[in-house]
Amino acid sequence: MLAAQDAAEGLNDEDAVPELQETPISVLGDLWILGDHRLLVDDATVSVDVAKLMAGVPADLVFTAPL
Repeated sequence: MLAAQDAAEGLNDEDAVPELQETPISVLGDLWILGDHRLLVDDATVSVDVAKLMAGVPADLVFTAPL
C-alpha cells in the first residue's frame, strides 16, 4: 500500500525557468557518446557538423532542434 502524500508535492509552475549556470555544461562542438547513441551540440544544417556526428555510419533516426 502506498503512503498518502500531499497532492501538490512535486508539482511546480510550468512557466518557471531555472537560473542559468555561469559555466555551461555543454558548448558548441561537444560530442556526447551515450552508449550506442551520439549527441552533437552543433548545427544540423552544416554538412561538416553532420559528418562529425555520423562518423560514416548511416542513421536509423535523427532528431534536430530548429533554431
